[in-house]
Amino acid sequence: MNVPFLSRTKRYFAMTGDVSGAVLAELVPGARREPILRILASSRKTTITYQADLQKLLAPVPGPLKGNVAVALPLSLFTTRNITLPIMPREAIGQALPYHLAKVSDQPLQDLIYDWQITHFEKNNLKLTVYLFSASTFKMMRQELAVKQLELAYLECDVFAACALLERQDRLSAEDASLCILLWSDSISMAIYEKGKLTVVRSLPLGQPETPYSAEELAVELEMPAAAVAETEPAADEEKPAGELPPEPPPKPDASYIDYDETVSILASFDIVHGGYVKDAAAQNEAAALPKSFELVSAPPPEPKPEPEPASGPLSSWVDYLNQINLEAVRTRDYYKSVVKGAPVRQIFVGGADEFLDDLRALVHGATDIKIEPLSLTDYRGGDCPPSFGAICAGTGARW
Repeated sequence: MNVPFLSRTKRYFAMTGDVSGAVLAELVPGARREPILRILASSRKTTITYQADLQKLLAPVPGPLKGNVAVALPLSLFTTRNITLPIMPREAIGQALPYHLAKVSDQPLQDLIYDWQITHFEKNNLKLTVYLFSASTFKMMRQELAVKQLELAYLECDVFAACALLERQDRLSAEDASLCILLWSDSISMAIYEKGKLTVVRSLPLGQPETPYSAEELAVELEMPAAAVAETEPAADEEKPAGELPPEPPPKPDASYIDYDETVSILASFDIVHGGYVKDAAAQNEAAALPKSFELVSAPPPEPKPEPEPASGPLSSWVDYLNQINLEAVRTRDYYKSVVKGAPVRQIFVGGADEFLDDLRALVHGATDIKIEPLSLTDYRGGDCPPSFGAICAGTGARW
């Protein structure tokens, strides 16, 4: 694939984080296969969607940076909605979509910004998936970044960034499907990639145990080979570990499962909608200040989650946590095969499992022969944040 060279007169940056921390990095010009990062700032126990925490992250960075920044955030911070529209030209969708979203809205138009993808073409309809994000949070981030003379050029979900990185590395199969799993401190993002598209996307509220990970303690708690754990089911009268769910039935195909049938790769850019539609002049002025990849919209009401879902909050032990990841990986693969009728899932890429990837690999291999690989080929250790944060930064900056 063709990879553009970075301009040597303009600087490019990337930022990511979750509820446990954040990182800001600069992309070094000239990198081809995988962007080279220079970590400028990182911090623990900060959330960049909060103003004070974002200021804390940026404060130690000296001087104006004068460049563009791409931001990738966990999928859990976005809301997804499925919308059906009659067949129409692509340029007309941007004008029609706010009206259809407003019909199910109970919030002011200015509360959210959104971007959309065509997920499926039917005989008389278009199926769209809409990604929604807080307009006030976006405006705050843009203003705080501007203090360092950084222009917020991209805002996207973590799974988009991860698959962009894997595509740039030529690690994604041209024939089979690939599952990408990103582990954050309080959630898991999952996406299936097939032939240039993300065909299934999920966000699960699964928190990591509060105690530090220990391979020795994990082995004691397991009291059996790791591969055997995935094959062992508790007896009917036994209490299952917290957060562990039966593999059947598979999750229902609603807002947490998003089917993509778009001819243009979504990895090319998150900038899909051009222009905007707002009701009054004040909102028009606000929309004009936003990047073209977003419009102001009304908020749709909450939609039910697929059943069953893992309980939110941290799990009690690392055994429960790893078993839950294993369960969700198998569940997603089975759903993709039986419901979506997609290609076989032959490989899994995992980001955020740096310390326990081998143990997770053993568990998954006990239930399936799928190959498990780390998300990044580069060890982005540095600063106060996990290496997976650097991999997400490299991915969201991979388009430059």
